Amino acid sequence: MIFKQYEQVLDGTKTQTRRLVKEGEFIQSGPDDKLTVYIDGGFAFAGKYPYLNSREKWAVGHTYAVQPGRGKPAIWWRPDGTTTLTPLDEYLQKTDGVRATWGPKVKRWMLEHGYIEARIRITDIRRERLQNVSEEDAYQELGSSAIPPPNSTDLIYFPKKQFEVLWDSINKKPGTRWADNPEVWALKFELVQ
Repeated sequence: MIFKQYEQVLDGTKTQTRRLVKEGEFIQSGPDDKLTVYIDGGFAFAGKYPYLNSREKWAVGHTYAVQPGRGKPAIWWRPDGTTTLTPLDEYLQKTDGVRATWGPKVKRWMLEHGYIEARIRITDIRRERLQNVSEEDAYQELGSSAIPPPNSTDLIYFPKKQFEVLWDSINKKPGTRWADNPEVWALKFELVQ
């Protein structure tokens, strides 16, 4: 899962994310009330078998890799807090440039050298309007970046307002901005140790 604020995910202070609801996405309650978001494959019959030809997008209880950007490999880290955003470069440096592409060989090498893949586990999913985010949820969205700047005694601290600014810095297309109040998936998660 891609995070602009991956540092806050890794330090455990960011525990929620909101993602735009896209056309054809729906939520279904499964066994043990496990919520799953599906993407409609476009071939389902109206009113019948809603997840025929659909694929799972997110599910409560499942884990997902933390990525710093689209198409980039997962972040790897050590228990001492060392992280690498470029596992392949790390592998190439430590193996004297042995030719390799990202894959099982590099992943195995990273594990052998004390790195683990940064992963999150989804604990709850709900669908809501963006502006319905509470101050507490906004704080959990922002993580450690929600701390007011030092020496700003006249600044009143409002996580929801800070989250609005962050949201608009990421979502710039018409219909996705804060003022448009789009529908979002509110995902709660925990860092998997």
